[in-house]
Amino acid sequence: MCQLRKAASSQFVAYSPRYSTVSNCRADSVRLTNMKNELSKLNASQPLDSLIAGKWITHKSKVSVTNPVDGSTLAQVSSATPDDCLSAVDAAQNAFASWKLTAPRARAEILRKSFEIMISEQESLARLITLENGKVLSDARAEVAYAAEFFRWFSEEAVRIDGDYRRAPGGANWLMVSRQPVGVALLATPWNFPAAMATRKIGPHFRQVAQLY
Repeated sequence: MCQLRKAASSQFVAYSPRYSTVSNCRADSVRLTNMKNELSKLNASQPLDSLIAGKWITHKSKVSVTNPVDGSTLAQVSSATPDDCLSAVDAAQNAFASWKLTAPRARAEILRKSFEIMISEQESLARLITLENGKVLSDARAEVAYAAEFFRWFSEEAVRIDGDYRRAPGGANWLMVSRQPVGVALLATPWNFPAAMATRKIGPHFRQVAQLY
């Protein structure tokens, strides 16, 4: 980067006498140091394994998470096998019997707490998105705020799950409809909004008491 700055500065130094190659190289060095510090924090604080049945499971196979800016490796995350995925489904199904009985208010509080945690960790989450996704920091911050809002919205909707009671078309009977959880859900998310597309799917499923894996 510094070599590019030196080459570029020679082309327009006559038009920009205040341009400082040295100061910009120092700024690049500071940014690089800050990035390395963020990387060390990432490796120390972020879970890199699979959460199955309430336990972190380490797998032999790993997937490299790279920084799109320079191709450097940010972390090595565990890559689950098909058997691991089936184990996760079984664990979710086993937990479903008790989880489906959770009261609407309790589910609402879980979602509300999730919203509050995301907002309190907005800066660190935004920097993580920037490192692994390449978004500018301002966009990443906006995504975290947007993502957290799904948790807040569905925390307020969890206590408003409606039903229906109406007369049958034939007139002889009355029909009553109640909404109940049906089982385990698989949620697939795209890469371009890693936080928002996850909360957009997790939020409504927690509201309806679906079991996720």
